[in-house]
Amino acid sequence: MKWALLLAAMMTMHAGASEPCLIVYGQGRNLGEAPQNEAWDRINARFNGAVTERLRAAGLDAQPLLLKLGETDLAAAVGLLTERAEAQGCARVVDTAVFADADGALIVRLRVHPLLGKLGPTAAGAGPSRIGAPLYTAQSEFDFKRRTLERLNFPALAGEMVGGYLEQVGVRPPAAAASRSQ
Repeated sequence: MKWALLLAAMMTMHAGASEPCLIVYGQGRNLGEAPQNEAWDRINARFNGAVTERLRAAGLDAQPLLLKLGETDLAAAVGLLTERAEAQGCARVVDTAVFADADGALIVRLRVHPLLGKLGPTAAGAGPSRIGAPLYTAQSEFDFKRRTLERLNFPALAGEMVGGYLEQVGVRPPAAAASRSQ
């Protein structure tokens, strides 16, 4: 009987709790010459911004963190990400990415990861939190052509991808956006 009461209390607390803060992290994947890197940074910023906007429209506390493509120190990037998430009380990381793969496809991907606790003692200097395996993944693939990049409707793609995540966590998504390409 005690366990049933405890379980009921926990379920009631969870049902009333809102989704925790989300860090919306984005960084390009295709390192090239400076003009190419700048173009990929702009593309990734558009998608990251659209995802952040859709999450906020659903009433979630979404905090963007966008790194430039040339920032290649993975440990520093993860450290910045987990430090920012901890400072803002975020429990999840939404990873946004737009990149070209080796097979000539343009990939638009969204992943949601939990932010896990620190390893070892909780004393100062115990090390950063860790990013867990994806809880949710949505991905669209397109032919990698200039015309495709020009016509991609990032708000619509973000709406579809974020909508799937919101459904998974039981948050009502905002009204649907227009088609994926204009």
